[in-house]
Amino acid sequence: WGPFKNEEEWEMGKWLATSGVSQSSMNEFLTLPAIKGLNLSFTSARSLLKAVDALPRGPRWTTFDLKVEGDRSTDLGTPQVETYELYHRNILDCVQDILGDPLLKDHMQYAP
Repeated sequence: WGPFKNEEEWEMGKWLATSGVSQSSMNEFLTLPAIKGLNLSFTSARSLLKAVDALPRGPRWTTFDLKVEGDRSTDLGTPQVETYELYHRNILDCVQDILGDPLLKDHMQYAP
């Protein structure tokens, strides 16, 4: 769950980071006595967001435009062309990321 202590702390951080709550509201929430008593590894919006930034990101996405020429023509007689934005990851980086994930080590079975 790193950089978080455990699943519960991860869930709390995830909710705070994705709920749309302002950073000042996060700070106010994190100073409530009941929340302070949880001894979270983050005590402010800033320290939470630093922990989020420290999370592993996995292989990076790349993008490119693919132009496809259709079989129909425009009013000027030229072929219609559509552009599609495609996203992809390097498959070898993905496999390396999966095989290197310690959370998955006991759940993999493979053979040459």
